Order: sequence, then C-alpha cells, then structure tokens
Amino acid sequence: MERRQPGKTEIVVALVSTAAMVWYMMPPQERYWVRLRLLQNLHRVSSRYALREGHQGMSEELKGGDPGWRYGGAYWASRLRDTVAGSMERMRP
Repeated sequence: MERRQPGKTEIVVALVSTAAMVWYMMPPQERYWVRLRLLQNLHRVSSRYALREGHQGMSEELKGGDPGWRYGGAYWASRLRDTVAGSMERMRP
C-alpha cells in the first residue's frame, strides 16, 4: 500500500478544526484577551495603512497624477480602523 500525502484541502480542514477545538477549549477570559489582542493589532495595522495611503495619495496629487485609488484605500482603511475601535469599545467590561 502506497502512502499518500494529504491534499491542500485536507490540510486546511485539519488546521481549521484544530484551531476551533483549541478556541472552544480555552477559558472565556483567555478568549476575551485573544480577541482583544487581535483587534488591537488590526486597529494598529489599519491605522498605519490609512496614514500611509493618505500620504501616498497626497504625493501622487502633487505630482499631477490620479490619487483617487490611494485616497480610496485610505478611506476604507480608516473605516476599518473606526469599526475595529468601536468593537474594542463594546468589549469593555
């Protein structure tokens, strides 16, 4: 009998199911801190991205180019940042 390597789908299903088991086995307080840390990281990353895209858009505008897509990226990143900030605020005890 020949050994077969697992496919990509099987690997993804195994990882997702393992992560779900670990998540549900965690105490509620630990899950709270993990969610809070993930939201803080997402807030920081989206904030930096919005700032960078806004500056790049201004630079593009000063060069005479079309800054629309840069400003659009900055807008959506800032919306994500604000949504995440609201989620973090609602998590407060």
